[in-house]
Amino acid sequence: MKVLCLSDLHLKTQMVIDAIDKSAVASFLARIRRIVEEISPDVVVVTGDSVVPAQVRLLSALFGTLLPELPVVLTLGNHEFWNASFEDTLAKLKEQTVNAPNIRYLDLIGGVELGGVNFVGGTLFF
Repeated sequence: MKVLCLSDLHLKTQMVIDAIDKSAVASFLARIRRIVEEISPDVVVVTGDSVVPAQVRLLSALFGTLLPELPVVLTLGNHEFWNASFEDTLAKLKEQTVNAPNIRYLDLIGGVELGGVNFVGGTLFF
């Protein structure tokens, strides 16, 4: 299985919005898209510190738009929790799972098997 790991992206508000709107994908996210096309991974693993807490509610839209054809295994980092409670942040994740069948949040499910490979994890910051 070919895995592409993205970590510590620290995306800014406009980059997230541009990626979701697809009208002007930020150059950084366009570069990620080119890497995905070049590598052709079977799964993309996102290991936290992707967005600020206010943008956690946009994670499914962001990665669902950026990587619609691939399974995405995602866990949050400490950055997603700054000035937000653990419970509120996880509630924001739960709200998104219905519209994002290709995205698995390890913080909610603990683990998932894809192609015979087990992915386990979650934020250990708290």
